[in-house]
Amino acid sequence: MHYFVIEGIDTSGKTTQHKLLQQRLGGVNLQDYKKHDDIIFINEPGATDLGFYIRQLLLHEHIEISKKASFLLFLAQRAEIFTQIINIPNIVISDRSLLSGIAYDLSLNITQALYFNLFATYNTLPEKIVFLEIPQNEIAKRLSGKQLDSIEQNGIEYLMNIQSRFHEILHYICDIETYKKISTIQEDYSLQKFYHQNTLPKILRLDATYSKEELHEQIFTFFFDN
Repeated sequence: MHYFVIEGIDTSGKTTQHKLLQQRLGGVNLQDYKKHDDIIFINEPGATDLGFYIRQLLLHEHIEISKKASFLLFLAQRAEIFTQIINIPNIVISDRSLLSGIAYDLSLNITQALYFNLFATYNTLPEKIVFLEIPQNEIAKRLSGKQLDSIEQNGIEYLMNIQSRFHEILHYICDIETYKKISTIQEDYSLQKFYHQNTLPKILRLDATYSKEELHEQIFTFFFDN
């Protein structure tokens, strides 16, 4: 499997870019995948029956859920996705990933959150990551023009803090020492052997205020021309 992801905080335009790629490439959803050369498009939470249910529960139902329970629900839907994709040869392009799972959960430190997420993804990290970064004034502009989900209702300061945490995570996952730490926690030293410098994720950071057409071309080139 070749696993590519588009990441960023809410309002960054990642879902728009994910959809543009799917339209250009004629990709299929996970539930419609049939051939080894299909390019599969997934979103988190979503992609599976469990994921769709958890998405509705966490983002749109007006019920109180603790931070720990929310983290575990996101983790459950991620594990369900990877159970289905881990052994296929296809290109998989995801709107969100374990990176969001770590960034939006503030109850654990990054090492702890990455440890649990690697358990859910069978020790799989994205091969390529696009990160869309958005300035505060643009967040305010985009929030004012839409109906807000439960995450967006937390406000601009919250989203800026999540974006800062994304920066920490992107640095952290590209440090080989990270996997030595997690291997020690897991008492499984295979991560040290697997994540050497040639297999760590490649990252493209983009200014989300660029036009959607320009961003699309840069993302397409990064995923397919390198």
